[in-house]
Amino acid sequence: MNTADYAHNDYLQAAAELGIAAAAAGLVWVLLIFARAFRAAVSPDKGPNRYLALGLTGGMTAILIHSFFDFNLYIPANAMVFAWICGIAASGALRGRPPAAATAAVRVVRLKGQPA
Repeated sequence: MNTADYAHNDYLQAAAELGIAAAAAGLVWVLLIFARAFRAAVSPDKGPNRYLALGLTGGMTAILIHSFFDFNLYIPANAMVFAWICGIAASGALRGRPPAAATAAVRVVRLKGQPA
């Protein structure tokens, strides 16, 4: 009667369900995203992107540490928040300037009688 159905550790549970190779590939992917956010967080730039990166790094750190002691990523809301944080960290949001294509598409439309 005293059997454990799940490992109370996200990493061990993923390795048991997916295999060691797939779990290692997923962990490497998350660590690469974490490294990108961490580099932006410790950059000498004092802009708002640095504070965004600090928040992303803190959120990822909290979830990754909590995953050692519980299976919190099996709760859909927690998994979605983690995916959202990783998506922002992996996107171009941590770059200093927006890409040129994004700024070139902006066009100013003036109405009749509006000063130029």
